[in-house]
Amino acid sequence: MVKTLSPFDLAGNEYLIEFVRGLGVPHDPPSGPTVRDVLLDLCVYLTGGLRAEVSRLQRCYRDLPFFHLVTEFLTERHGTGSYGSLVLRCVDLDDFSMTEFHLNVAPFSGRRDHINIKAWTQRFLNRFGVRDSDICYSTSGSGSNVKKAL
Repeated sequence: MVKTLSPFDLAGNEYLIEFVRGLGVPHDPPSGPTVRDVLLDLCVYLTGGLRAEVSRLQRCYRDLPFFHLVTEFLTERHGTGSYGSLVLRCVDLDDFSMTEFHLNVAPFSGRRDHINIKAWTQRFLNRFGVRDSDICYSTSGSGSNVKKAL
């Protein structure tokens, strides 16, 4: 909901309201603007945290590539919507643990060719301060268009 900025989808969803009522829980969905404002505040907070963590890791690794980029592109079942996801993985040098950063699940519009996939991916990586030189390896589906883009 944060990524698509569609706060009304959940707040006014009749199926959800009926489901909650079936549990015997009184529920009045909050107004759309309230949900939107809370989601935007949460989005800004989480994005800021991700950017700060990427900056910290860039200092730790001193310009060595350290991220493993995982991408996946999906099409809605029985629909026309297309979505992509981006996850970064790396070893945190402070405690040698594997860390994952879920950067995005967002609609993907246009042809799913390597040019559009590369532009879509770069747009979201740039938003979080990730440079091409920070990525040492990438994994994607088996499609040649995704492989060529990455």
